Formats: sequence, C-alpha cells, structure tokens
Amino acid sequence: MLAPRVASAAILSRLDPTTTMLQRSLSQSQPIRMYASKKKGGKKSGKQSEEETEKRDPDEDPVDMDKMEKHMQVRLERLSSDLQALRVGRANPALLNSVRVQLKGGTASLTDIALVTVKDAHNLLVIPNTFGEHTLIDTSIRNAGLGLNPRLDKNAVIVPVPKTTK
Repeated sequence: MLAPRVASAAILSRLDPTTTMLQRSLSQSQPIRMYASKKKGGKKSGKQSEEETEKRDPDEDPVDMDKMEKHMQVRLERLSSDLQALRVGRANPALLNSVRVQLKGGTASLTDIALVTVKDAHNLLVIPNTFGEHTLIDTSIRNAGLGLNPRLDKNAVIVPVPKTTK
C-alpha cells in the first residue's frame, strides 16, 4: 500500500497535469503535524473528570438562580433609567438625573437640591430649594456634557431641550 502522501500525489497527477508542483511538494516535504499543540503545564481545560460528573447531583441546577435574578434586576433598572434619559423631542426631567452640583460642603445630585419639572414641551424648569443656588445649578448643567444651555430666570433655571435632528 502506498503512503498517504504518495497516493494523494498520484491521484492529483491523474486529475490535472498542472499539479506537478503540488505533487513534488507533497512527496518531498516533511510530515506536517495536523493537530493542536499541547499546552505546557496547567490543568486540562474544558473537560471534567468522571469523578466530578459523578459528584454532581442531576437534580441540582448548575446556575444559581437567585444570583442570576439579582443580576438581571440590576440590568433592567439600568436599562429603564437609560431609556428614560433618551431625548425623543420632548422635555423629560430624567435628563437631569445624572447632573451633580458642586456645593461648598461637597457635591450633591441636582434632584436633591432642586425641583425639576416640565414647563412646556421643550423646556425644563429647575427650582432650587434654597435661594442663591441658581448660578451653581446653571454651571453644573452646562458642565454636565449633555449639550444643554440653561438660562437664569428670577427664581428658577430654565433648560431648553433642543429638538432632535434627523
């Protein structure tokens, strides 16, 4: 019986006469290892021993459902807060939930120190709880990176929400 390399070269030469280069390379080359290389050191990856599979109870769930439910709940809350903050052409007070205001004693959330309401379809009205925080709120909204340019009013800050573009 012919070796696999010689046999495949003979078959190729009968099929197409232009395969002489391929025939030469197959007959003259060294054997090529066609398997994956072994990992040096460490454990076997991917396969479990028979002892480990016997120890596992077939009725036991491989996934901790309580941990998974908590993880999914956190993700759903994050998604809902992100969806609330989307700009859809109408002013939404949730746009300003992420704004932090620099106060003398530290930072505070805008919703903690002011009331944020909708004035009309394209304007938000921010009414501070204490007098004199107008300018701090104005600069915090400008520096929040939301692309909003508030303007100061008598006792409030008006935040125009631009229309969405196509």
